[in-house]
Amino acid sequence: MFRLDGEDERDIESGSALTNPEPFESLPMITFNKTTSTADSTLFINGEQYTIAKEAGTGIITIDSETGIAYKEGGVNVSKYCLINGAGYHPITLQPGRNEISYNNMDQVKIKPRWRNLAI
Repeated sequence: MFRLDGEDERDIESGSALTNPEPFESLPMITFNKTTSTADSTLFINGEQYTIAKEAGTGIITIDSETGIAYKEGGVNVSKYCLINGAGYHPITLQPGRNEISYNNMDQVKIKPRWRNLAI
């Protein structure tokens, strides 16, 4: 079950933080503009590195951590270039509490955090 405010998209500046108010990790939806096709782009959350390979090209990319799918505008699937970190495939998560976020070679970063809670 999701908190309603977890469905609100937030603009994220590099070097900022997003606080997860729930005691459970969340699987966010992240949208950004990849600004280069000659270098990888990198997203860091709490020091964990996620690489978006240069082969994904430029333009608006959405990563849906819940479904494990990444796609560009127009629906082109670029998952094999986006959902990787140093240990291989790993969905992006937001841990309970403060999440430090930074990135390079991308802009217009937006996160729909999808805070999770228990239904009572």
